[in-house]
Amino acid sequence: MDLDLNHNGLLGNQHSREFSGRFKIFWSEVRSYVRDLIKRYDVKADGPRSRADSLSGGNKQKFIVARELGRDPPLLIAAQPTRGVDVSAIKFIQNQLLDFRQRGRAVLLITSELEAAMQLSDRLAVMYEGSIVDIFDPSHRRPEEVGLLMAGGNSDNGKRKSNQFPE
Repeated sequence: MDLDLNHNGLLGNQHSREFSGRFKIFWSEVRSYVRDLIKRYDVKADGPRSRADSLSGGNKQKFIVARELGRDPPLLIAAQPTRGVDVSAIKFIQNQLLDFRQRGRAVLLITSELEAAMQLSDRLAVMYEGSIVDIFDPSHRRPEEVGLLMAGGNSDNGKRKSNQFPE
C-alpha cells in the first residue's frame, strides 16, 4: 500500500514486453497504462503517482480489479472482491465481473455473500466444512435453499448431494 499506482499497476506485468525490456522498465508506458486504468475503471485518484494507501477502500478495490482485468486473462479468480466497499463500488465491481464473463472469460468467484453469488454466477458450487455439497444453476434455486446449504442444511428432501463435480 505504500507504493504509488504506477508500481501497483506494474505488479504482475513487470515481465510484459509492453512495460519492460533488457533490464529496464518503460515507465512512460506504465504511466499511460495506469492513467487509462484510472479513467476506465473510475478510480478516484489524483493520478498515477498517488499512493495506494491514499485511496478509499472502494477505490483501492476498483484499482485492483482494473489491474487484474487489464491483463485480460482467460480466468479471473476473485476472492471477496466487494468486501468492505461502498454500495456504488460494489455495483461497479459486479458489473465489471459480468462484463468480463460476457466477453467469454471465466470468473471463479469466491464469496460468502449469497445475493452476489446468485446474481453473478451461471453455475454455483456451495461448500460447507470444506466439501462441496451441491453444484447447480442458481436460477433454478431460491436464495433460501442456497442459504440453507451454506449453513450445512440438506437439499432434495434431506438427501445431501455428492461432493464431487458432475461429469
